[in-house]
Parts: sequence; structure tokens; C-alpha cells
Amino acid sequence: MSSVLNDDIDYEPLYEGFIAKLKNLGIEIEVKDIHWRGFSSQGDGMCFDFALTTLVDVKNFLKNIEFPGFVEFERCFRALDAFDIITSKNCFSASYCHEKTRNIDIIVQVSEINQDLPFDTKLNIQKKIEELPKWEKEVQEFVAAWYIDTCQEFYNLLEAHYNEEREYDEEDDLEREEWDEEMTISDRIDAMIDPEMNIEKVVQMVMETKVVSNSKGEEAELLLKFIENFNNEYLIIKKGY
Repeated sequence: MSSVLNDDIDYEPLYEGFIAKLKNLGIEIEVKDIHWRGFSSQGDGMCFDFALTTLVDVKNFLKNIEFPGFVEFERCFRALDAFDIITSKNCFSASYCHEKTRNIDIIVQVSEINQDLPFDTKLNIQKKIEELPKWEKEVQEFVAAWYIDTCQEFYNLLEAHYNEEREYDEEDDLEREEWDEEMTISDRIDAMIDPEMNIEKVVQMVMETKVVSNSKGEEAELLLKFIENFNNEYLIIKKGY
């Protein structure tokens, strides 16, 4: 999984939902198989890697995504040892990770015809073998279209989640700014110092300072002593006022 965004937004629930959705269709992936970048540059987008390498998995997947020729195509499986559906990186993947940075590859392996079978059966299998190029093309085009739609749909979810979280943060900042503008000077001082600070503590500090320094009778020295005590006792936790 990749993203050029340097943010603290949690996308994990979206990943989990996407992985579960694909699993229901017959595709098993992990978070590391999801790649995306967003959301304001040319080439931003999302893709994912997967591989279906058994005839059972391919049949289930094509049925689940409602491949229109599924019933007729299924009859060809008798002539097959393999009909793998796999994603592969193309030339665009070096710089981008959108849905068109992956190709949908079909890898076909034809079964050897058992010569002990009845003639009509062997003839029927041979006809299915001759139909395979047609089915390979149709499956590839249909799965590629499904793949692009799926990537774009999930990318839109990622972007919507990003915008929602950023909008929430901006509203929170705005509320904080509005609250700050309405603060009195006293409120602002309270916000700058130890939350437990109160006037009784200030008075007590002044009294303690006076006891220590009143023998000299110098106001300036009293003030300096008060400032020293204050700085030693309290930590400024908020600045900018």
C-alpha cells in the first residue's frame, strides 16, 4: 500500500471493506496489494494486484462479476488445464499508480485431448479449443473494464474520506479561532499558563515574596522576585497572544 499523502488519517477501515468486497467476489488480496496516490495531481489514482490461478477460482470470479458469456464459456473448461487471470505492471507504473498502470493478463494452457475418448467427444473438445481465442479476448476486456470501475470507485471513497476528515479538522480549527477571538485578556492569560493556576495562588506567591524581600523595601526587587518565583513554578503551555 502506498500514498504520497503525509497525513494522520486512518484509512484502515476502508482497506478492510475493500478487501472483504473482493473476497466476496473470489479475489484474495492484502493491504500491501493496494496502491494509491492522491488527491490533487495528474496521475493520482488507485490500483491493486491480484492473481487467480485455478480454474475453480476463475469460474467463481467470472460468475460473481456476472460475465455475460459465463454459461457458454464454462463449457470450454473441459479443454483447459489453466485459464489464469493476473494483473501486471505496465509502462505507466514507474511514475503512477492509477487504475491504468496495470494490465489484465490471461494465461491459457490447453489440455491434451485423451485419444481414448469417443470420437464425438474429442471433436467437441477440439471445437472448444478453437473457440478459446475468442473467449480469451472477451474475458480480458470484461475483466479490464470491471477492474477500472472497481479502482475508480475505491479511489473515490478514499478521496471522500480524506475530504471529510480534512473538513472536520478545518471546522475544529475555525471553532477554536472563533472561541479565541471572543476570549477576554484574563481568559487568554489563563489559557497560557498552568490550568490549575488561580488568583489565590498568585496572591500567596506575592505574600511569600514580600516576606522574603520586604526587609530591603525595594519594589523593583519584589517584582523581580515575584517573576522569578512565577517562572519557576508555572509552565507556559500556550503562546501566541
